[in-house]
Amino acid sequence: MASEARFLVLTDLHLAGILKRDEIKSPSIPKIENPSRIAATGELLSSIADYLRGRHFTLEAVIFAGDAQDKGSKGSHDAAYQSIVDAFQEFGIDAAKIVSTPGNHDVLKGSPPGSEERYADFASVWRDKGCIVPWIDGLDPQKPSDTVRHRLVADDAQWAIYPLNTSNWSQVRANVPKDLATVWDELPKKMAQGNGILEEQVKAALGRLLDYDMANISNDQLKVFRQTVDDTPQPTAGSQVRLAVMHHHLRSPSFRVEYKPFEGITNLEQLRSVLKETNVAAAIHGHKHEHNFRYEYVQSTDPDSPHRIAVVSAGTLQDGADHDAALLLTLKGLPYTPEISVERIDLPRTALDLTVSEPVSLTLVGLRNVEGAPVIVQGSNLDELYARAVQKAKSHIGETLIVHYDPSDTRKGSLKLPSQYPRSNGVTDEEMQNWLEDLVQWWQLERSSRDNDFPYPHGSRLRLFGGKLNQIDRIVRLLEKEPSSRALAVLVDPLRDFDRNGEDEAFPSFTMMQVRKRETLRHKFSIDVIGFYRAQEFSQWWPVNMAELRLLQSELADHLKANLGTITTVTTDARFKPQGPGQVAVPVFDRWVDQSPEKLFMLALTLSGDTRGEPFQEVLLREWVRSLNDIKEASSAADIDGLLIPAEGLKTLLTYLSMIDRQGEKSPLVQHLRSLVMANQTYQQSRKLAAHREAWSGSIATIVPSIIALTPVNRNG
Repeated sequence: MASEARFLVLTDLHLAGILKRDEIKSPSIPKIENPSRIAATGELLSSIADYLRGRHFTLEAVIFAGDAQDKGSKGSHDAAYQSIVDAFQEFGIDAAKIVSTPGNHDVLKGSPPGSEERYADFASVWRDKGCIVPWIDGLDPQKPSDTVRHRLVADDAQWAIYPLNTSNWSQVRANVPKDLATVWDELPKKMAQGNGILEEQVKAALGRLLDYDMANISNDQLKVFRQTVDDTPQPTAGSQVRLAVMHHHLRSPSFRVEYKPFEGITNLEQLRSVLKETNVAAAIHGHKHEHNFRYEYVQSTDPDSPHRIAVVSAGTLQDGADHDAALLLTLKGLPYTPEISVERIDLPRTALDLTVSEPVSLTLVGLRNVEGAPVIVQGSNLDELYARAVQKAKSHIGETLIVHYDPSDTRKGSLKLPSQYPRSNGVTDEEMQNWLEDLVQWWQLERSSRDNDFPYPHGSRLRLFGGKLNQIDRIVRLLEKEPSSRALAVLVDPLRDFDRNGEDEAFPSFTMMQVRKRETLRHKFSIDVIGFYRAQEFSQWWPVNMAELRLLQSELADHLKANLGTITTVTTDARFKPQGPGQVAVPVFDRWVDQSPEKLFMLALTLSGDTRGEPFQEVLLREWVRSLNDIKEASSAADIDGLLIPAEGLKTLLTYLSMIDRQGEKSPLVQHLRSLVMANQTYQQSRKLAAHREAWSGSIATIVPSIIALTPVNRNG
């Protein structure tokens, strides 16, 4: 099985007259003259053969994209065919390995579409000698029993080439308008008034008004094209690489404009759709006498995976120019990683080596998404990336979703919340940002008061894994020496977190972090982090996850004296559940136990009625009320997986308040707060079945509003 296949692409040879390579202003000088186009073509092909021979290259086929003739010049088809065979017969090139399609100069001007006289010159050479030619209107049966002559297929079927005829309406003469039909033929005689020369001139001018050079592909040909593709043998390994050859262009290869009627293929969108549905990987054309090599995208039902066609526009021999006379086209990476490579060949000068450009390649691997394949979102603007990630999570729930953030601003600092992140009523942007930073810092605490009853915090697992290993320090020591693929940290301990039956297990969604030290400039490095999540909610959790990864990334970059790089999240279970912030947030009073225990005491003073009008007391009360509302909203959410039930902070607050409040245990606020602690504790110790959750949610719905009503800010109006 060959991994490569090489082809020579020729087009628009126009083998009539002289090729004006040089500007000869003194034609009287003897033996100084430009070559004929036939001679120049022969020299070009001979030089290409020498080039191939010298490098021990093989040649699978020669592709000719039309216009051997120049305005119907006789003998040009035979000259083109014979030049190809003479130059490359030692490479095994015969009629069966030449693919040819007619151009607009190869048809008889004024002949009816689909007529024998239209294709007489083309068919007498390329078709009759046994070359691979397109199905031709009027010459071939509408339902051919055998389509072999319309395709060239590799011995192992790894590639196949299909010519198409776009010239059936080229050089066609339109019908005379009905309102002029009765006088049209008489106009030259009447206008010339006996002047025979003028009469012929008028007749020719009127004829030009009816002449159109239109590119169009008939419905019959498109049907046969599909049949030909369907009849093609398939390879035993990999996908078949299909090439279509036509004379006219799918898109103009440059900004140069040709102002004329029917400048392009009239039924282009139909053709593009046929190429898409037949999975054509590349289209080769001539006509414009210009080189270009690029992708063309055809829309499909899946907007994320349009069909991609590599388009090869071939140049040719032109007056006053040596460049882009021919192309070498190579298919590489067969059968599983196909790509198409193009080398541009210049017209040679005597005694000089043939100039062949460095190859330029495009991959031919399809863009179509395999069902269930990972969905990838990437970008450099966090607001835009968040919006797109949320959109993908909505439409790909339960699937693998990879989000890659390559920030345009690599300055160190915490990530900002996306502008579209859900916010509680009355909360300022500054308060939300402070909340985010406090939250991710709590998740990264080495020890927490909730470690015993809430097995999700990440800090102890990263910095005190198994009670002794600081994985962050280990990563730093590894990367201080050199980049290492072993720079990873795990947050799941099978001995601690797993049981034999997989029941009643509780461990973080954040399961692993990979760190990459990447050299960006000489002796300059960036730190990339990749977070892996067994499940990830995107409406509210993903920005928190990203902020936590940025915190870890910044810590590592500081230790390693490196820049901040990219952040990537990978989850195998994308979720979208726009629940209340309480399900994302660690309740503020539980965080205060670990981060600011003095705030709990000040909150108890404030709740007991010791309101001194201090600004910080107003802030404490706002956070208290907001957290209570978050708990109430989260308790009624459809899914409360991973929800941190308020416990230690409420217990500490209850202890302070029962001692400070003048009514002690008789205080209504103390009693309701104790009921809340007991309800949370009962649910926390349950198996958290639906009945348990329903009972807890009902208790929260009753208790929390009562506590809020007794809060000083509400009592005072």
